[in-house]
Amino acid sequence: MLKLGAEGAGRMYINDVGHRFLELGWFIFSTHLIEYPFEILVCLLPWSGLLIVWCNTRFRRTLGQARTHAVFLMLCLAIPFPTVWLPPGSRPRYFMCLYPCVALLAAIAADRVSRTRNSEKWRIVWPIFVRAWALAIAVVGLLVLVVALGDFKTWLKQPKDLAALYALVSLAVAGVAWWAAAAQSGLRRRAAVLAIAAFVALSYDTIMINAFRGTTVDTAGAVARLKQRLPANSKLVSFGPTHHMFAFYYHDHIPVCPWPETIDEVDAGVRYFLVEPGQVNRTPLPFLWEVVDDISCDRHQEQAGKWRVIVGRRTDPAATHQTSVAGAGAQRSPGG
Repeated sequence: MLKLGAEGAGRMYINDVGHRFLELGWFIFSTHLIEYPFEILVCLLPWSGLLIVWCNTRFRRTLGQARTHAVFLMLCLAIPFPTVWLPPGSRPRYFMCLYPCVALLAAIAADRVSRTRNSEKWRIVWPIFVRAWALAIAVVGLLVLVVALGDFKTWLKQPKDLAALYALVSLAVAGVAWWAAAAQSGLRRRAAVLAIAAFVALSYDTIMINAFRGTTVDTAGAVARLKQRLPANSKLVSFGPTHHMFAFYYHDHIPVCPWPETIDEVDAGVRYFLVEPGQVNRTPLPFLWEVVDDISCDRHQEQAGKWRVIVGRRTDPAATHQTSVAGAGAQRSPGG
């Protein structure tokens, strides 16, 4: 970053993030601003349930020597948060590098509400939290089994054997968590934390991975099929920035051209090109063209895709003539 300087760093940020603001309107942008914090809280479950106590001024007074550490952790979370919150299409994983700070805040909260020397109204928070999650663990385990055995069409549907094993383990973990909340002791507090953490790890490593595999968009396959359809040695350019996922799976270099306002600004040798749907709807291209492919760059299958790349082919006479001349020249070249 120091080597690039302020101008180079700004250009790199705009190239990576700036195109996100070109595609989406104000409604989708506003929706993203509202949804993103809740997405973060959902990804941080179950421990984000403990963070609500930080909103209480009387709880913060019980921190003692931990107050300095808590303020530092909150600043570490608050300062970089806008950089991942504002860009449309940001994913919760962009904030993942700071999840350890959230874990420490949740740990401080758990330590304070579970200590017997605190007042009764704070001590009751820990057993309520643990038993609430014990019930949730049991319900989730049984729900996964019911969905697997029934005729349900959902992305969470699992193989029956895996669902049965998952349900049994979930009930066992829920039992341990329920037992651990019955008394205030160091052993039971550790047992409660380990039980809940084990359920989270089990769920992500089995249910969630299987579910995501079934809903992932095959962008790599779509781009590979496109390259097979394109004529050999054809030049593909992008009018304006293209989606980074398409560029990654295309493998070859894709020149980025400014958006043309007149046909004279377009290289006559360009026949195949990329555009983003929103941009081409707002500012039509100054030549005739047709859609070759519409490739989704979403992470998961959605009814209305948010991120798409349109692959187009020029059909105006100038481009057709130029292609014919180039093809004839290629045929004559071997014979001299």
